[in-house]
Amino acid sequence: MSKRILLLLSGAAIVTLILIAFPVLRGVKGSSKYGTPIDTTEAQTVELTSLFANTQAYVGKKVIVDGQAGQVCQTSGCWITVTDGANQLFVQFYDFTVKLRPGTRIRVQGEVRIQNNAPYLVGQGVEVIR
Repeated sequence: MSKRILLLLSGAAIVTLILIAFPVLRGVKGSSKYGTPIDTTEAQTVELTSLFANTQAYVGKKVIVDGQAGQVCQTSGCWITVTDGANQLFVQFYDFTVKLRPGTRIRVQGEVRIQNNAPYLVGQGVEVIR
């Protein structure tokens, strides 16, 4: 074969590979939902300010909180903190992990618990708010 035909075939092969790989690579970005879907019929939406002011009223209950990811576990994504700028809530994940950047707007559902006189959430689901 001539060099020209080989160049055309290799160019066509490269274009084909790019077209095949593009949808796959586009989906690798990361999920915008983690864990179980957030269910507003199962959990009450609560402001972090209210949760910290009335912690005992929420202990053992499922709640939904909105805020920004603060600190994020860099090892395996097993915990994050959610902040509204004034308050910061620790969220522990047992059944799944999350990979988020600090500052990402999120909604988290989980059960409120107390440890060392401070509330924390056992996270059940996380959604990235876009």
